[in-house]
Amino acid sequence: MPGFGIEIHAGRVRLVHIFRARLWSASGEPMDPTTLTYDKLIRVAGESKIETEMSYS
Repeated sequence: MPGFGIEIHAGRVRLVHIFRARLWSASGEPMDPTTLTYDKLIRVAGESKIETEMSYS
């Protein structure tokens, strides 16, 4: 599994990082439907530069 680290500024994080972290932590095969779904989510989120708010409790 590759190393992964992100920095969160002002509580915001790009959604592509969340999807990529989840995919890297999965043990699915390249053609597994879950892997293919995350690949598509990563591509679309990256192209769209979508961000989300992160809060810590």
